[in-house]
Amino acid sequence: MSNSLNNPKSLAVIGVFGAALIAAYLYYEYGPGSGYRELQASQAALHEAKSWRAITKIPLDTSTSMVSHTREIVCPTDYVDSYAETGDLEKVHRRAYIHGFGYSQLPDGRWINSAGTSPKLNECGKGPIAGGGFLYWGLRQIEISGKVLRGERERTEHGSCVWFHIYTRPAETPDYSVCIEGFSHLPLEVRFPSSGDEYFYWDWNRTTLTPPVVTAVAAAP
Repeated sequence: MSNSLNNPKSLAVIGVFGAALIAAYLYYEYGPGSGYRELQASQAALHEAKSWRAITKIPLDTSTSMVSHTREIVCPTDYVDSYAETGDLEKVHRRAYIHGFGYSQLPDGRWINSAGTSPKLNECGKGPIAGGGFLYWGLRQIEISGKVLRGERERTEHGSCVWFHIYTRPAETPDYSVCIEGFSHLPLEVRFPSSGDEYFYWDWNRTTLTPPVVTAVAAAP
């Protein structure tokens, strides 16, 4: 057996087979349709995700932006939310629902218990909402009349990912771009060129939430 493996013909066959495997892998990863397949894998990973943290940044001008929304989710019901008012970005509201209890933060920073039933989080089983809809909306349309272009690899604050630029129709600029972590297929960043909004995600399937400390009593209705 050892002699057969050392036979030049056997070594040549092994070499050709290995080269064919490498070529097939590279074609699958980087050839036509590879970007669309990555979006499919990412969408499937989002449907299975159980927890994550997210922030949304909106542009104030051409050089500065601000965090307008943060959201931490542990499916199926728990979350911590903070968001700036649309008409007054300096006013930030915070609320939470953790372990069966609701909470709201007063303007002075104190937390109170708030009434409410266990919510059904829309994101659970679908993934986060970005740009007004769930990620990878119009995936079928992308396959029919759009395209997905693979971009550069980038090292972000929360890990390494590869950019994919998504076009739902022929256009000069993408509808949005998403940076996907290769092993998990989960997004770390999403950008919308038309609005300038950016979304950042991390702690996928590792997020835990701690109830805030209640230091005030809600006013009687």
